[in-house]
Amino acid sequence: PRHAHRQEAKEGEEEEVKIALITTTINIPHVLKLYRACSTDVAFFVTGDMKTDSIPFKQFCREIPNCFAYDAVDQNTSMNWACHERIGWNTIGRRNIALLEALKWGADIIVTIDDDNIPMNLDYFDDFEKVLQAPFSGCQVEPAVWFNVGALCVPNFVQRGFPVEQLSNCYAVKHVVNAKIGVASGVALLDPDIGAVERIANAPNIHGVYELLRAGVAFRPQWKQWTVFNSQVTTFLRELAPAMLMVPQWKRFDDIFASLICQRVMRHRELFVHHGQPFVAQQRNEHNLHDDLAAEAWGMRYVQAFAAWLDDLELPEVSIASDVRMIYARIQELAWMPAGVSDIGTTWVSDCEQVLS
Repeated sequence: PRHAHRQEAKEGEEEEVKIALITTTINIPHVLKLYRACSTDVAFFVTGDMKTDSIPFKQFCREIPNCFAYDAVDQNTSMNWACHERIGWNTIGRRNIALLEALKWGADIIVTIDDDNIPMNLDYFDDFEKVLQAPFSGCQVEPAVWFNVGALCVPNFVQRGFPVEQLSNCYAVKHVVNAKIGVASGVALLDPDIGAVERIANAPNIHGVYELLRAGVAFRPQWKQWTVFNSQVTTFLRELAPAMLMVPQWKRFDDIFASLICQRVMRHRELFVHHGQPFVAQQRNEHNLHDDLAAEAWGMRYVQAFAAWLDDLELPEVSIASDVRMIYARIQELAWMPAGVSDIGTTWVSDCEQVLS
């Protein structure tokens, strides 16, 4: 069987695809009611934090069918994930715990969201499932070095995490047939996912996309060819979970650096990134832009250096987990890497292996 905890499907029957939504929040996640309206089958895994008001948080989540909510007490007392204490508190990295719980439940596809993103139609989960379950044939973007999905939106914007040195980068459009998608990345409209510099300088309001993005484009991770994706409108296959750790030390580049690690291990497995639908409308939670800028400065400085290091790193290619373990085992050889990243990363991989075996 594909997962040891499942019973074998009866002969001739197609095994059910299990989809899980994961998120973390310090608020009452009211938007989950709309996500539930999109599907009654998708399981929700929601982790709170120290700032979460536990009683109303858990009461609200209990009213949503098939929703598993864990406040700080639950995470401290009833879970035994080795990475738990290393992740710490008051960080969006608490989402990692929701991911482990979703894997333990048996999710084949993981949908990661933010609680300020509003699905724009009820096909939200169907759109993601279709992209990840069926071979993709259509347009493929091939950049000179980096591809910015914001270039396909109206007006254009620079995706958070995209290196500012690559803003003049261009891309070609080719065709691809029967591409296997490993990660599907949607787009937040209205208030998009941009860096603090662009939000302070331009504050773009995104009201549309070009037809190329509406149809969906595939990107194949290759040597010195990169894109970035986030953790708020993103879906990935179960086997890629070890690469999706959001490291608290990376601050507002936690999901961006994870996207680079994920692309590196996808490269030799012929897995593609898909940019396109579904779209969400973002009514962004309150942020201090000065704090955001400070939390992005380190990542802005080193994102290209990290990609170059990954480009030159030889991996065993035995399994995704072994590749990611090697990345984290060697990551502290980078003089600019914050302390403790190797420890949390290798511990995380061990947690993943428990539920992926």
